[in-house]
Amino acid sequence: MVFGGVFSGLRDRRGARGTRYEMEPLLCAALVSQFAGATSLRKIEAFIDERLKPLNQLFGRCWPKARGWVGIRRFLLEIDEAEIESAVRVRAHGLMASSRPDCSSLGRTAKPAPPVPLPGISKEVIFCRFIRPR
Repeated sequence: MVFGGVFSGLRDRRGARGTRYEMEPLLCAALVSQFAGATSLRKIEAFIDERLKPLNQLFGRCWPKARGWVGIRRFLLEIDEAEIESAVRVRAHGLMASSRPDCSSLGRTAKPAPPVPLPGISKEVIFCRFIRPR
């Protein structure tokens, strides 16, 4: 489970041919590379390749090498953006619900926090610089 299991419930749409690199760790590795400043598919590939051993330890995997940038692009194009947004919203709702104080001993109930508007979380927003056709 990576990133608190946010992406654990996503359905992998790839066929058996494209599953050497599991969906959740590959998506998380791509996101971590962007957090570290990767601005292209080739830089995502280079980031994963340079940090393959620590990423394998973090994700509990044994990838022999980094996925190529073409494979990363294909992978990102197959992601269902509505499913990602839903997974992030469900996780955020669960975190908000678990952090509410228990005021029952005071004879009152805690008011629910107002929902925080999330920008449209989609593959276009996350990876727009990388997958636009030229």
